[in-house]
Amino acid sequence: MLRSFLLKCALSLAAVAAVTTVDTPAAQAQSATLVVAFPFEGNATEELLDTSYLAARAALVARGATVPERTTVRAALPVAPPTDTNGIVAFGRSMGGTHVLTGRVTPLTGQYTLELRLFDVANSRMATVSENVGLQEETEVIAAMVARLFAPGAMQPSPEERARLEAEQRRQQEEQRAREEAQRREREESQRREQRAREEEAQRRAEAERVRQLSNRFAAGGVVAASLNFQVGTRLTAPTGARPAGAPAPTALAAAFRAEGTYAIVPRVGFEVGGTLGFTTSPSVALLLAPVARINLPARGSLPLRGSAGLALGLYASTSGNQATTFWGALDLRAEYDIVPQFTVVAGGVVDFAPGALVTLGATLGVRLHFGDPSPASP
Repeated sequence: MLRSFLLKCALSLAAVAAVTTVDTPAAQAQSATLVVAFPFEGNATEELLDTSYLAARAALVARGATVPERTTVRAALPVAPPTDTNGIVAFGRSMGGTHVLTGRVTPLTGQYTLELRLFDVANSRMATVSENVGLQEETEVIAAMVARLFAPGAMQPSPEERARLEAEQRRQQEEQRAREEAQRREREESQRREQRAREEEAQRRAEAERVRQLSNRFAAGGVVAASLNFQVGTRLTAPTGARPAGAPAPTALAAAFRAEGTYAIVPRVGFEVGGTLGFTTSPSVALLLAPVARINLPARGSLPLRGSAGLALGLYASTSGNQATTFWGALDLRAEYDIVPQFTVVAGGVVDFAPGALVTLGATLGVRLHFGDPSPASP
């Protein structure tokens, strides 16, 4: 007990001497470190709290720090001293300190545990050391602990600062995940748009190809076509003009054969030009000769079926009967079915008219052959 008292007195005298030296105006001007030391706390005796506090204060002063008197700090502390980092740092700042030191003492048998915490007022960072201190070795051990508090890298974020940094890190991670998720959704949407565009383009091309195939189907076996058609129908008008003596009376039934040759000058739209040659039997046997134009109208479907319309304008020259020579025209509408690209069956209706000779309405049936180079697919 006496030895502890003497040690306490020695620490007090050392602290007083150091303060006397450091607390002068000249010394304060030289010192850039002002440490506000809180009175130590814990379930230890006042004597042990006082001894450990004085040893820590003496170590700070020995390092050249300015340390306000404990009585000054106690007088400035509120009734409920701050325990959180922000409150402790704010108090140190109010006293003009650069750092704040707190200590907690836990007595053990023959020694005690001392935990020191040093707060940097500028950035709220904190350094912590904890050691078991023998009752006869306060000066050396506590001086070493204080030195460790000021060692490079000792200052670490306080629990509150760590919590804030962790919260900020979580927020940044959540924002990053949100950005990545938004980018992922945008990429997927962009890929879907591109896929839809590709599918639509493929459908458009397929439709265009199908239209081209349908449009060119009539010339799939070649752009040159030759056809032979048989016509049968009824004469709608009575013949005019003189008839040779002994010539048989004309019948109402009209029959005809027509041969036609065409060339597809515009395969893309199915437009053909060519010529036709034929003969008819009523009201007299007559030759039919004319240029012809034909337009092919492809049907939309899987069957190789299309419609066509042809117009012939030329000459009617009878070789018997009234022996008339006059203008002749014919308009036909027919359906065409490709057995194979080179062979087509045709059927439909036709109107023949020759002023002063005949007007007939009949049906036509025939075949159509394709040859030559196939029509190229045109856009």
